Amino acid sequence: MFRTVVLSTLATAALVLLMGAGPVVIDQKVTTPEDKPIPARAPADAEGFTYSYAVKFVCGFQPVNGELSPDGDQYQGEATLKLGNYATDINIFNPGLIEGDVANIRKKIVVLDYKSDNRGREPEYQKADTVDFIELPSCAATMDNCNRLYQLALGFVPPTPPPPMIGFLILQSDKELDVTSVYTSEICSDWVLPPLAGGSFMCSNGNGIWGAGMSIDVETIEGRRLKQ
Repeated sequence: MFRTVVLSTLATAALVLLMGAGPVVIDQKVTTPEDKPIPARAPADAEGFTYSYAVKFVCGFQPVNGELSPDGDQYQGEATLKLGNYATDINIFNPGLIEGDVANIRKKIVVLDYKSDNRGREPEYQKADTVDFIELPSCAATMDNCNRLYQLALGFVPPTPPPPMIGFLILQSDKELDVTSVYTSEICSDWVLPPLAGGSFMCSNGNGIWGAGMSIDVETIEGRRLKQ
């Protein structure tokens, strides 16, 4: 039996940088990542998947509130995400008590939107692709954050700030799991490298104000028993 627990906290913080220098905008291209796909790992036994967990993910930076028209010359309607920066952290725990209770897990991913392309918007749809197999020992946990989801879906991590990506990570397992997702969002209109920031990117409202309203939501994902 699964329970769904939702914890929501909202915190708002603003830090005004009282310096003469304004924000220094950094070109994305300086943070080019290594485009190295991560190969899937095959478990000892890839059969007998009994449980399935479909975990929603929302990742990346959305810079506008409207959606570009088909000819790209104007914004119209609503963007899939409102302006801001989004992250998802998916945690997987094997609660097995016996040391040999290894969970064989197959990961599938389906991307419904990337760079606001609406590839999965009705009447279109996207099928889930198998992207990884893992073996998770008893009383062990692992996680998939946005960087890992980009790797699984695209084969690489985009430069900062990464474009928005929305979809599902589907976990299929031969053992019952505890799956928890953590969603954070941040008001952000621009990515900058503030003076004396120690090389750390921060979100800005364009007027020299760093930090922004933050939100966090933690959810326990309800699993589904597959038919045998």
